[in-house]
Parts: sequence; structure tokens; C-alpha cells
Amino acid sequence: MTSTSAPAVHIHELTIENFRGVRAFQGRFDTGLNAIIGAGDNGKTTVLDALAVLFHPNWSLNLTDNDFYDGNPEKNPILIRATMITRPR
Repeated sequence: MTSTSAPAVHIHELTIENFRGVRAFQGRFDTGLNAIIGAGDNGKTTVLDALAVLFHPNWSLNLTDNDFYDGNPEKNPILIRATMITRPR
């Protein structure tokens, strides 16, 4: 019997705009272990929360005005975008 597992993928690039306290974030990630390091209250958890929103299993997600930068959904629409690539084996 042969093993047919899905190819390994990882986030190559992540863009976040107007999500909570993050006005604009763009990061590139290498294969393997990556770390987000910074002082307290600089947005590290918000980046992880943005990934949770991006990969949320349902189409319907309840966001509040507090999830929008400056609490203004009309002026600051949220953008969360990830580029995924297949990792070579």
C-alpha cells in the first residue's frame, strides 16, 4: 500500500490591514519554524488572531466595530491575505 498524503504547505507571505490595532502589516515567512517577537502590546496576538479569522472554518464570521482599525468599518475595511506555497519535500 502506498502513502498518499497531502503536500506540505506553509504561509509564505501575510498581509494585514486595518485589523484591530494593526494599521498595516506585511511579513514573509521561511519554511520551518518562524517566530513573531516584540514588546508587549505591539500586535503579536493580533497577527495570530488575524490568521484565525483567515482560516475560520465558516463563511459567516461575526466581527464588531472593535475589530476594525480605529473602530471605523466604513473608513478602514479589513484586509487579511496570505500567500501559501508548497514546501519541497
